Amino acid sequence: EDDAPYYHTKASIPIKNAAGFVLGLRRKSMLEEAQTRKEVADHGLQDPEFSRRFFVVSNDPNAVPTILTPEVRQELNRYQDVELYIRLGTMEWRRAGEVNDLKAIERLSNLILDIGERVDALPARPRTLTERLADEALIQKGV
Repeated sequence: EDDAPYYHTKASIPIKNAAGFVLGLRRKSMLEEAQTRKEVADHGLQDPEFSRRFFVVSNDPNAVPTILTPEVRQELNRYQDVELYIRLGTMEWRRAGEVNDLKAIERLSNLILDIGERVDALPARPRTLTERLADEALIQKGV
């Protein structure tokens, strides 16, 4: 149980995240894809197909390509309803409804474990409390 306003399945892991890296990622609906097709939000990924299909917000755009590698993007493209959130101390994936596909649960859980290692390897950045709170609010507003 959490504060998400819809029925969903999620898995989360704790992370150290000394860099204070925050990322929110959500698969766009077909309507959102059509509405945002002229918007260019590459995030340094050089993957227009991925950018067309996903909303991505982050407090450190330079680190996004390190976290969202081609393998990560390929895995995320498999799901029509996936969300990924990296917060200051936790990381999680979500999918709408009840997910019963054990292989999908295992793949997504392994994915966030791999991503968690990359996040924890980012160089430490000192952040004030105000900056940390703004980073957390970024996800709420942007995805």
